[in-house]
Amino acid sequence: MQVYPNVTNRDIYRDKLLIFAVLFSNSLKSTEPLKKLLKDQVGDDLIEEVAVPVEDAVLGGEVHVQTIAGKRIAMKVPPLTQSGKSIKLKGLGMPSMDGKTKGDLVAKVRLVIPEEISDEERELFEQLREARNGHSESRRKKEEGRV
Repeated sequence: MQVYPNVTNRDIYRDKLLIFAVLFSNSLKSTEPLKKLLKDQVGDDLIEEVAVPVEDAVLGGEVHVQTIAGKRIAMKVPPLTQSGKSIKLKGLGMPSMDGKTKGDLVAKVRLVIPEEISDEERELFEQLREARNGHSESRRKKEEGRV
């Protein structure tokens, strides 16, 4: 028996699932969930990049995430979520080798900036910029006064 030192049981398990996906892809509605196996994986945890609109990142909201089982679930986005933040969804990752537990689905937030905005939205963003600049200016003046 030939031994491959860098090949783990996880690699073999993953390869079997990919073979299953290829053989039965015609009978499945979608192979998208199985393609997640090709994405980042750490142990039993799957890492998935999730697009979050900028307004939901600032105010908080909800986005939908597709699990490896093909189910779409709602994921809560807390207010003031930064791009790159990881949100862990317990038990929605890869099944463990013994089949008793599952890893987590780790959603990495990627902010989505609108490609087009209406005149009203532009005006609101300009008001926001003015308010934030005024806030920064008043904070700077307070700090200068303390020095």
